[in-house]
Amino acid sequence: MSHVNRPTRSITSLAAGAGLLLSTAAVVLASSHTASSAPPGGDCATPFPVAELESGDAVTGLTVAKGTTPAGFTGEVLGVVEDGIAPGLDMVMVDLTSPDIDRVKSIWQGMSGSPVYAADGRLIGAVAYGLSYGPSQIAGVTPFEKMDDYLGAASRSTVTLDRADARAVARSAGVTQAQAARGFKRLSVPMAVSGINPARIDKVARREYLRTPLAGASSGAAVGAETIVAGGNLGASVSYGTVNYAGVGTATSVCDGEVVGFGHPLAYLGATTAALHPASAVYVQPDPVGAAFKVANLGAPVGSITDDRYAGISGAFGAAPKGTVISARSVFGSRSFAGTSTVTVPLFTGEVAWYHLATVNDRAVDGMTKGNALVSWSIKGKDAKGKAYELKHTDRYLGSYDVTSEGVGELPDLVWSLSELDGVTVDSVTSDSKIVTDAKRLKVSEVHRKVKGKWVNITGDLTLKAGSKVTLRAALSGKGTPVYRTMTLTVPKKLKGKKAPLWVRGGYDHAGQGGWGSLPGLKTYVATKVRNDQVVAQLGNAPEGKAAPAQAVAGHTSNVVTGQKRIRVIIK
Repeated sequence: MSHVNRPTRSITSLAAGAGLLLSTAAVVLASSHTASSAPPGGDCATPFPVAELESGDAVTGLTVAKGTTPAGFTGEVLGVVEDGIAPGLDMVMVDLTSPDIDRVKSIWQGMSGSPVYAADGRLIGAVAYGLSYGPSQIAGVTPFEKMDDYLGAASRSTVTLDRADARAVARSAGVTQAQAARGFKRLSVPMAVSGINPARIDKVARREYLRTPLAGASSGAAVGAETIVAGGNLGASVSYGTVNYAGVGTATSVCDGEVVGFGHPLAYLGATTAALHPASAVYVQPDPVGAAFKVANLGAPVGSITDDRYAGISGAFGAAPKGTVISARSVFGSRSFAGTSTVTVPLFTGEVAWYHLATVNDRAVDGMTKGNALVSWSIKGKDAKGKAYELKHTDRYLGSYDVTSEGVGELPDLVWSLSELDGVTVDSVTSDSKIVTDAKRLKVSEVHRKVKGKWVNITGDLTLKAGSKVTLRAALSGKGTPVYRTMTLTVPKKLKGKKAPLWVRGGYDHAGQGGWGSLPGLKTYVATKVRNDQVVAQLGNAPEGKAAPAQAVAGHTSNVVTGQKRIRVIIK
């Protein structure tokens, strides 16, 4: 088994606690293909200077609680927290109301990006922050006049209030001054993933590149680019297809084929190649502890997100960005399932590969069961010089707890390692799996050699002649009747007069050659890898990542093979 230990940064987390950045909605993700509807004409809003705002000024705004058509809300300015979001970037506090806001007694996750207008129609900014204490109709607004200037600035995760501001918030929100003084807080933005429930990761997959997104159910959303308007739903994904990995918020402004929204980051990717999506809101769910949240269906991609910054996301309508195409098929008895996902942000390629393969297995098996999976796969891409490469292999993986997720094997690990190499691209990943419920392991229990025409168990030292050939038989226990596999080794002449260990081990416990830190190393690893369901005989010690002086591999079995035997060999 190969273990990858490489650093990765945590990007997403579950929304928790009362403190809240108005994060993306809980997404019910749609099976997507690139949409062809025309982009909206746009509002091309004019910014309202924050310096001209006064406490008590009336405001209006737009957001979607159901469907795709924005509905209005009203409110008033409570005050301005100077440098609240970033140096030189103030935060505007507003008290909002509408039938939907009043119903859930709170602004909600997924409302972030909702435009807030002054009485003269100019755009003050985007709803982006919620009161740290708990559910409330008080919102923190990112000023639109400086959103472009501060898309790359380091904003604060919390916004504190002085006594005067805390008193104003306490009066409007119906909380104590001490509670209001906790200020406003920004949390990591939760994204949702369709397919297999991410909660099953902890049981089977200890990969450091796997994050903890929310679970989402897949269903269609017949919406197009024309629904992305100021106050309308705005979605962004790092992958779409069988596995959609995305979040939904609100568009702040649309102009000249471009859109800006959220008022905070999706995943703080900086310059990015995420996909731009329309969405349809299903409903807003109240939450007695934290902010309410919006549930939405994600539509097919209608463009690309080019920037994901502290102050918001922005993108352009048109073709969806190109990405890694992951295709997989899984067969379980008479059942089968096939699916395709496109990953447009390379940072997520390994993670989406894991979700995609596990999801396809899960849909074929339709339940949690032990077993093993025989998987044939291929990875294609280009090296740093633009030259095409292909890695391909067939192997068997054991599922001692849940074969649908354990049966993905090391393919996602390889995909992730490749995507981390400078200049190396992963263009496509294909996988074909056959799953059975046999979860037994075979174990190397004895090693035999023929003596006078009969197989005899080797119990002591073995004497061999340099340059000669020796045929060995491994006895494998674990299925009642022993399973036997034979292999023939040639004793290297350079070992004459020496003593060397002879290892006979299951492929599951064999370290292999090559390395994971470079494309040549990965090529060697894949090309020389002994399958988990095979037995290998190795004469002499092998330096890490290198070949042994002599090695022979037996034919595969129908189960994963573990264990090993060591025999001392005297070479004459």
